[in-house]
Amino acid sequence: MTQLATEALRSSRRPLPEGWRWVRLGDVANYVNGRAFKPDEWATAGVPIIRIENLNSPEAPFNYLNGEPEPRHRVEDGDLLISWSASLDAYIWRRGPAVLNQHIFRVLEHSDLVTRGYLYWVARNAMSEIRAQVHGATMRHITKPEFEAIQIPLPPLEEQKRIAAILEEQMAAVERARAAAQAQLQSAKALPAAYLRAVFDSPEAQRWPRKLLAQVCDLESGCFLPREQVTFDGPVPVYGANGIIGYTTEPCFREPRIVLGRVGSCGAVNATSGPAWITDNTIVCNPRQEIDLAFLRAFLESANVGSLRSSSIQPLITQAAVRRLLVPVPLISDQRRTAAARAEQQGSAERLCDALETQLQVINRLPAAILRQAFIGAL
Repeated sequence: MTQLATEALRSSRRPLPEGWRWVRLGDVANYVNGRAFKPDEWATAGVPIIRIENLNSPEAPFNYLNGEPEPRHRVEDGDLLISWSASLDAYIWRRGPAVLNQHIFRVLEHSDLVTRGYLYWVARNAMSEIRAQVHGATMRHITKPEFEAIQIPLPPLEEQKRIAAILEEQMAAVERARAAAQAQLQSAKALPAAYLRAVFDSPEAQRWPRKLLAQVCDLESGCFLPREQVTFDGPVPVYGANGIIGYTTEPCFREPRIVLGRVGSCGAVNATSGPAWITDNTIVCNPRQEIDLAFLRAFLESANVGSLRSSSIQPLITQAAVRRLLVPVPLISDQRRTAAARAEQQGSAERLCDALETQLQVINRLPAAILRQAFIGAL
């Protein structure tokens, strides 16, 4: 599969601007593979060993070398690294002196032919195209001969510097836009919970009479359902501890119910809208006439029901603990007004989240589009 990918890249030659030419990656740099360190060489301190996990995530823990690394495997800030297995990408290292693990190249560019900044971006583009070719493979990798045979467009050195500078600026702007959209999305996702806290912590809510949950609800366990009777489609949704987990043919509850996660997702709050099967790792709440189902669900979502879980080896919530929960019970008209306002706010938050997720999708497509423009001379 990697052979097909690299053949596709080699065959994708296209007309280039005047003064540009096609070259092999192997013609513009030497690629030093990392070392396969043995577990008995690892230590809790020393020189950090760069694994692919450390390239992909700043939070990934390091292994350390118990000994002196060979000079060819040393890495310093600013070095260009390329992972040729699993992640298939290019990186500029900026986390201090380290030593290189296997499956990663340290790139020694021929400075009379290519600048490091340009090679970083053109290698990222090449690896992105390979990832697209081998999408879905269980293990993605490319051999060194295949990698060195990949052809890249090479402009004159001054043009390389100009392109790399523009890419640095534009990609930084993309990252700022992505970070801003992600922060906005997280804030939008937090809006419903913030609204519920504001409602149920308000001075008005503090004056509402309260009753035990067992006084306003009938509580029971869900029903056991064999795994083989849960399907991916069907007329009746199956609710587990954390919402819909599949479908089946017959309901065990025909009227709307509130579903509390009892085991696993302890305290998760969901509600059925009609006939449903509710599994036995839940507590099922059937509100009586004095309490509105949507209002009760909103309160339970604000009440951190998960804090009622036991401290046993397998965390769970018991009916006995839930029964003692104090629930506000204002006039039914106030309950319905509160529930309607909550539904409107929830809808607004969901629409905002959808818009921000669409915006993030557009932003996430920008780097590939910018790189395509760069390497046809369109920047």
